[in-house]
Amino acid sequence: MNDRPKNTLKDLDWDIQPDRDLWADIDSNIRFSGKPKRETDDSIAVTKQPAKRRPWAPIAIAACSVLAVVSVVMSGMSLQRANQTYELQAKMVEYQQSHIALMEQQHKAVRSQFVSFIENQNSPLHPATAQELRATLATFDKASMQLKEALIAQPTNTRYATTLAETYHQEAELLNKIKATATRSI
Repeated sequence: MNDRPKNTLKDLDWDIQPDRDLWADIDSNIRFSGKPKRETDDSIAVTKQPAKRRPWAPIAIAACSVLAVVSVVMSGMSLQRANQTYELQAKMVEYQQSHIALMEQQHKAVRSQFVSFIENQNSPLHPATAQELRATLATFDKASMQLKEALIAQPTNTRYATTLAETYHQEAELLNKIKATATRSI
């Protein structure tokens, strides 16, 4: 058995000449590329055929026109929605600011009562406990200040306003519980 392939590159005839000159066809294809190819017959003169009718052209033009009108209408509706969204966000920010201002007023009232309770010389609190409460109040102040700064940086973020409200609420509950416990022990 012979394992060699039947045709190898060495055995090929590399110098093949065409039967006729091909340059004329190549030249005409280069010059007339993109133009419709005309069939010529030496015995018959080439005649122009009438242009083919395209029955889909008016439908395509109408579809494009409808698409353009729909896109303009949709763009207008999108802009209107965007304006409504911006107005709603502005109203929401304004509401949050007024709500936060009200919470801060309530917070200050509770806080001032508690601070005067801690600072009172006749207070039933141990001095170490009073010092620990002052440190806790400082922690609450720091947290609420950071939340206020974040809220100023991103006024549309409702999480900051909610967290600030929760912080004030937790502080008020803690202060009221401590005050109630301290006054019961008297």
